[in-house]
Amino acid sequence: MTALTQKPEVVMLTGAATIDDAHATLRHCWSAHTHVPGHIRMQLGIAVAELVANIVEHAAEGESVRVQMSIDVLADEVHISFTDDGAPCTVDPAASQMPGEFATRGRGIAMMRAVLGTLSYHRSDTHNHWRLISRHFG
Repeated sequence: MTALTQKPEVVMLTGAATIDDAHATLRHCWSAHTHVPGHIRMQLGIAVAELVANIVEHAAEGESVRVQMSIDVLADEVHISFTDDGAPCTVDPAASQMPGEFATRGRGIAMMRAVLGTLSYHRSDTHNHWRLISRHFG
């Protein structure tokens, strides 16, 4: 698979507008890639919002964190990568499950896994690396 066009990329500092900035990047991408179905756009919007909220809340630990977001739109799926220089993720995303019905927290990663084809995470020396891959379409 090859990317259809040059990939959109944005670097931002975490803060009150980080989720809005990430969604603006998605909207810009969708305007150039009209072949991506609406349900895939919605699923990726949910996953991006959940991940960015987690980065702001957990990786930033009250400080500003540098976040890089890049998007590769392929003919039949979308790959979104996030890299941040915040604190390491302390949960195993591959093992994350939906909490009980009365839980008030802990749904983000499980929701991302539910709407994506693939969610992966790894930590390098000083950075978190997240990869979100949509379900196949087209």
